[in-house]
Order: sequence, then C-alpha cells, then structure tokens
Amino acid sequence: MSSEELTQLKESIDIVDVIENFVDLEFKGSYYTAPCPIHLGNSLDTFKVYHNKGYFTCYSCHAKGDAIEFLKIMGNSFKDSLDILRGNKELNGVTIGKMEKAEVAEFVYIKPLKKFTKEDYYHKKHGYPDNVYEYYNVHNEFIGSVLRFNLPDGSKYTPPFNSRICVKNGFKSQKKGKGIGRYYNIGDIENTFTGFSIPKPIYGVEQLVFKPKAPVLFVEGEKTADFVKERCCNSVVLSCTGGTNNADKTDFSAIHGRTIYLIPDNDWSHVDKDGIEKPKEEQPSVKFFSKLKAILEPTNTVLWVDTYDRDKKCGWDLADTDWDAKQITEFVKSNILF
Repeated sequence: MSSEELTQLKESIDIVDVIENFVDLEFKGSYYTAPCPIHLGNSLDTFKVYHNKGYFTCYSCHAKGDAIEFLKIMGNSFKDSLDILRGNKELNGVTIGKMEKAEVAEFVYIKPLKKFTKEDYYHKKHGYPDNVYEYYNVHNEFIGSVLRFNLPDGSKYTPPFNSRICVKNGFKSQKKGKGIGRYYNIGDIENTFTGFSIPKPIYGVEQLVFKPKAPVLFVEGEKTADFVKERCCNSVVLSCTGGTNNADKTDFSAIHGRTIYLIPDNDWSHVDKDGIEKPKEEQPSVKFFSKLKAILEPTNTVLWVDTYDRDKKCGWDLADTDWDAKQITEFVKSNILF
C-alpha cells in the first residue's frame, strides 16, 4: 500500500468509530474524552480524541497517534489494523464503517447563570475537591471554576467545572453505535466537568481593575497564584488555565501595556523517549514560558525570573516556600535574567 493510499484510508475512517469499541467516549465540543484505555487511567480529560483531525493523545501515558497506531497499541498487527479499517475484519464483533451510529449531543461553553455550590462540584469517583479555583472576567463576573483533587497516589486531578448548553440533539455518548446515558435536546443547560471555550481565560484577571498600575507576576498554576497573591498585595498575580498547553489559546489583551514578570516552575527532570534528560530549554515550564514571552513581548515589558535550580526539587515553585512578600520580592528581583 502506498503512502497516498494509506492516507486516504485513514481519512475515510472516523477515529471515534475505532476507539469507541474500547471505551465510552464523551463529546466535549472540540474533542472526545474518556478514561485512557491504554494505561487504564481513571481520569477524564487526559485521554482525548480529536475526531476532526483523526488522532488521539493521552497526556498521562503520552501515547498518541492515528487510528492505525491506536489499533497497534491495543494488540493488533499492522496488517490486521489495515483490514479492520477497510472493513475486512471485525473489531470486537463490529465492522468499522458499516454500523449505524447513535446521535451524540454537542455542547458549547456558556457563562454560568450563578456561582456553583459544594454539591455541584461532587465527583462520583473522587468525591469533593480539595481546592476550588474560581475564575472571573475583567468585569469581576464569575465565569467558571477549576477544581483540584489530590489523589491517593500523590498525583492530582484538576478538571474545569463550568456550564454548557446543548447545540445538537443526542445522547451523552455512544458505544458500538448505541446511545449511552442521558438524551439532550438543543437548549438544555448542564453544569458539569467541562472546559472553557477558546480563547481561554486568565486566572486572576479581575485584579487588573483594582490594581491598574501594579506589576504583573505570571506564575504556573492556580495554587501558586493564590499563594503569591495572598502575600504580594501590591502586585497582580496571574496564571493560565489548563497548564502549559494553552499559551497560544489565551486572551492576553487585558494585560497589554503592563510590566510582566514570568516565574516558571523549576522543571529539570523530564526525559526524552530514550530516557535522556532534556536540556533546560526543552523542559516543560521553560518551553511554555518561552512561548508566553514571545506572545507578550510585542505589547508588554517582559522580564524572565530564573527558577531553574538543580538543588531544589523538580517542580519547585513559590508555593513550596513559607516566604512573605519581602522574601518573594527579593527572590524575583535577584533572579531576573532578561
């Protein structure tokens, strides 16, 4: 099979038809999500299927690829994977591309009609969140939340929780062509674990109204932002929602013309596929803040605060200290690189 024929075959198949034979996929607007069927994880939003682009990725086990790669990971040979996509071989008793599909509801984010309660945030697997980070817009209006669950294995689960409205009738999800869960009608509103729309909001942006001339400290994560904001009352402390993947999906217009200090986490132990430690410039926090710097520089004065220190634990940030405002200020000023 030529590369052109292979491309045509993959483009003729909806990758959702393949993956839904292994796990119940839930539509989130621009992607489908489910607990990862590869490493058998339990968290939503780490495993994502981008049906319009024909690929999947898991942000926990780092598996990714197209429909063929997924079938291979799940134990099929390359030849068997091709036969499955051609419809010449059944997958779990189903012929791909030849079954009728149930309607799946589609949703878009909307600003919540009111603030959420503790009971709204209850997660059927993880219970109540350990922390709730409320997001507001520049007019100080509540627009949604990000939750933090501290898991027993020491990891964390930080899903957004927002309101969404149904824009296409259908079931919550489907498996092997059959609708699963609630059936939604256009206009139905639901408060649930769902993300913000693009452009993404900035955590803490409401501070700008009350501190129009204050310097801006940009940190990584809501937890660190709250810690620093509580101590540095004369500064605006911000963070991107969704971690290090959203710099180019965020609206930064509200901070144009400000002096901004970029304060990344101290990442240094991440390795490449061969197990070799990545250089400083390839570490996740440095890569993210480098992208952020490039985005902000045309309209702002941007200063980089160097936190890279092999003597500190990987992932160290200001929230790992017990510093007061003076100590934080001294650290920031003494570690400006450029």
